[in-house]
Amino acid sequence: MSLQTAPGFSAKALRIGAQLRYNKTVKEWSIDMSASQEKKRRAAERAAGGDKKTIEKQRAEKHTKRMKRVWTLVGILLVLLLAAVIILNSNLFYTHLSAVTIGDESYTAAEVGFYYHTTYYRFAKENENYLGLMGLDPQKSLSSQSFGEDQTWAEYFREQAISELTQMTVLWKEAQAAGFELDEEAKTALQNELSGLSNAATQGGFSNVDQFLAGSYGKGLNYDTVARLLERSYIAQAYAAEKQTSFSYTDSELLDYYEKNADRFDNFNYLQCYVNGSGKDEKEGDKETAMSEAKELADSIVEADIESRDDFEAKALEVTGEQATEADTAGASLSSDYSEWMTDASRTEGDTTVVESSSGYYVLYFIGRNNNDYNLVNVRHILIKAEADDEGKYT
Repeated sequence: MSLQTAPGFSAKALRIGAQLRYNKTVKEWSIDMSASQEKKRRAAERAAGGDKKTIEKQRAEKHTKRMKRVWTLVGILLVLLLAAVIILNSNLFYTHLSAVTIGDESYTAAEVGFYYHTTYYRFAKENENYLGLMGLDPQKSLSSQSFGEDQTWAEYFREQAISELTQMTVLWKEAQAAGFELDEEAKTALQNELSGLSNAATQGGFSNVDQFLAGSYGKGLNYDTVARLLERSYIAQAYAAEKQTSFSYTDSELLDYYEKNADRFDNFNYLQCYVNGSGKDEKEGDKETAMSEAKELADSIVEADIESRDDFEAKALEVTGEQATEADTAGASLSSDYSEWMTDASRTEGDTTVVESSSGYYVLYFIGRNNNDYNLVNVRHILIKAEADDEGKYT
């Protein structure tokens, strides 16, 4: 039988020593492998099977390594996130990071916050009868209320706080350089104020002074920080007072200086009421309509037959539903909205005007001005009791 008589099998298969066998039942040819060939075949199959196991093992090892890297990265991210949460919920952010640098002196967020809240509390106390006219609602967030067109009340008080902090720092540094020290009277006054913190904490129901200060002046503040800031403030004020008394001027020099700055030093006495022009909706059209209506109401007051302050007060109450308030303000502290009108040299008692502000109109009645001795600003730290809400947060 030739090789070609075995259909379906290659010549190579027959040459390797295989034997052909014809099955009469199914009428097919098959190959009988020799013993040596069968051995080789099984060896090849074992080798192939071994390679598959090796490949699968390698794949499993790679997958394991890859997952280890993934979980390591996840672990690192979780640690960083946890650290961030811990820092934000602790005092580290407020007591260790510099918020303001003045010269070579750095102040933390907690220290700036002390001056911020002190400035706000003092302002609110001194102007408690006029806050509504000024557009300031103590029950609302300061950052959500406008002070002028380009600034919020929060930004204003922060600006004032940094200005006050800067002034204190400059004077304190000069006092240090000059070797200036507090006298016994000033030291006693400082100690009394610090003792007042403990009394305020006790009266307010706080467990300690630190809790009282953090609740009243901001997170991160404690007794040691406040004591240091107050001591610097006392030194700065005492040093400034000593320097002031060391200066000498002639009466002529003082009079000349006053006459050039009378609009800043004089006190201005006047009545005022405020017509709110804020619409219920912040849409431009609604605001314009509200302002227009407010202008008409404000004009109706000054266009009435006003012959005395009593007439003005009565008309203001009729139009706005609120009593007009009387103010006695130094020129340097007048609102920029109406300071130019108020300080006009031609102003006489009984003059009235309507002045536009960012959210309404001031209606003013001029009473007079007087030559008042100009008092230097005295920094006072007003302690305000903080109340805890249902969640234990202090406001």
